[in-house]
Amino acid sequence: MNSIWYSILLSAICYSFAFLWPSYCAWAIFLFLPLLIPVFFAQKPFIYGLVWGLIAYGIHFFWFFDLLHTHSEASVIGALLGYLLAICYFSLTSGLWFWSTHKLLLFIKRVISEIMPQKLFWRVLSCIITIVMIIITTISYFMIIDRWILTPCGRIEGYPLVNPLIPLAHYSWFIKLCALVCSLYHNSGGVQQHGMSLNQSVSLVYLEPLVNKKKGRDKPWASNPYGVGQAIFHQLVLLDLEKYQDKPVIIVAPESAYRFALNYYPDVIDLWSTVLPKNAHLLIGSQRGEQGNLLQAVHWIHQRRIINFYVKKHRLPFVEKIPKIWRSFQWLSDLFLKDVVEFTAGKNKRQNKIFCLTPDMYAVPTMCSEFFFARPIEEFLNFKSRTRKSTAIFFFVNDSWFCDYFNTTLELFTRLKSAAIGLPVVYITHAKVDIISP
Repeated sequence: MNSIWYSILLSAICYSFAFLWPSYCAWAIFLFLPLLIPVFFAQKPFIYGLVWGLIAYGIHFFWFFDLLHTHSEASVIGALLGYLLAICYFSLTSGLWFWSTHKLLLFIKRVISEIMPQKLFWRVLSCIITIVMIIITTISYFMIIDRWILTPCGRIEGYPLVNPLIPLAHYSWFIKLCALVCSLYHNSGGVQQHGMSLNQSVSLVYLEPLVNKKKGRDKPWASNPYGVGQAIFHQLVLLDLEKYQDKPVIIVAPESAYRFALNYYPDVIDLWSTVLPKNAHLLIGSQRGEQGNLLQAVHWIHQRRIINFYVKKHRLPFVEKIPKIWRSFQWLSDLFLKDVVEFTAGKNKRQNKIFCLTPDMYAVPTMCSEFFFARPIEEFLNFKSRTRKSTAIFFFVNDSWFCDYFNTTLELFTRLKSAAIGLPVVYITHAKVDIISP
């Protein structure tokens, strides 16, 4: 019995540490499932699965406690209760995973013992079948998590950030392997090689936000759209953009870099344009007002005007919107949206814009939660098949909400999805910009 508990503890630790410190422990993800093989055959599988989930998800979801405690109206006790609720919910699913795997293995063992003779070859074959079935049930479990686990929040969607493959994205060989396998599966012609020349075709410049969840909110100008606009103007001056004369320059700023409806403040755009050269394109995460609604958006500014914009089509439950089934609970609304206007999603969810920044360069914009939860790989493959020009996904992220280890998980997930799509991703956060190539 003690060996079973040791296996559960070591498996949960290997799984969790691979996410916490992928630079050192990503390899540990290879151990988490083999350690569970004897557990799947033991009695009380649901209890064992529940305990495994309490440990593994308890470590993983510490970011959620930090989010509630640091950035919401919840008290410490309220944040702790929300954290425990998330852990218990996910742990129940891991209990069902252990239980269903246990029942399936017992059934297979009984069938094999009846139809196969007790010889060495058949015993080896029986072990192989057992291992294959464990792998299949594990893949099925994480696929359910990936696609449906968050349905009680108000819409059918999953939570893909516990996928065991994510820590392995730290290894370049694994990314290349994923790119190869996915290109064969989707028959997409492999990685788009000309998209890899992003650095050679344009100059990419990062504009760091001055105000976010971690800094700048106490500045006297932080709540004034003109004050923030003037602060961004001074940043643009310091970038010395005139030195980028040999090729187009793309200045990028992440989601919520300008936390106001930019289309309502043309004077701010005029101010910025006084220091933007003619070859400069500013892609800035901001907000947009339309018919009294407030939307999260990316605006493309070039030669003193808004050339185009992209509107975020996915709203994060309880942070950007309150799902209809939960609207009667005022305390949920007060967590993140107290005295704040609820965001509206883009009306045309099938409208997918491409920014033609230069004759040879296409940018596919996407924003934060929609890339993680709402935009499937097939949607980006459509962009890839529509043009043979240099194409990159410009991913605008507001990572200032989260603690460091979870930001690493987000970046590794982006690397994994970039490999699956076969397109480079310009990963734009509140701390840096990085070009992720498959």
